[in-house]
Amino acid sequence: MVLETLELKYLYDIIALVKKGAEIMRESVSREEVLNALAKDAEKIQALLDKQRNLLCLSQCPAFEEVADTQLYGFSKEVHLAQSCGLISGKEGQEIIKNLEHILSDIYVTAGEDK
Repeated sequence: MVLETLELKYLYDIIALVKKGAEIMRESVSREEVLNALAKDAEKIQALLDKQRNLLCLSQCPAFEEVADTQLYGFSKEVHLAQSCGLISGKEGQEIIKNLEHILSDIYVTAGEDK
């Protein structure tokens, strides 16, 4: 019972630290900086997948799909962090991810046409 109480206290301490970190981030990072950083990362992902496609690693290639899935997952975590810190709204975050998914879909389609 004592051990469970201590673990719960540590969990509350960790939550408090995360909240404090989010407050500090909101104070030191502007909304525009976050949106610019997310846009740059989305462009990097697009360029990486375009480069793979141009090197004839077509969309049916498991490595191509793995890179796309991994990059999109990491990007979604960046967006989620920005949302959690209150720097962008949930709707904005969904739109940013949706736009990148649309771009990646276009890459898949054009890769299929290049065959």
